[in-house]
Amino acid sequence: MDRIVLTQSIAKKTGIDVQDVDQILDGYIYAIQNTLKHGHEVDLQGFGSFKVRIKKSYEIRNPKKPREIISVPKRLNPYFRADAAFKAFAKSTLR
Repeated sequence: MDRIVLTQSIAKKTGIDVQDVDQILDGYIYAIQNTLKHGHEVDLQGFGSFKVRIKKSYEIRNPKKPREIISVPKRLNPYFRADAAFKAFAKSTLR
């Protein structure tokens, strides 16, 4: 399912105009990204949580020039963890 199909599905289910649903989805994504950017987590009960892990900086060797060492800076690595209720739902639909 892509974004267009998702917005159409939500619009059909809720009776809200597709353009309005698209704006709501933009706001939803922005809120999650902004919260993660500031180092906080987003927890949606019954669905899951979005978190950020900090990947430490490290050094690697350049494969083309083995004597050259490259420093890779630390970075934020976002991830999603499904809630137990969502996992149970997914597991029950696969049977």
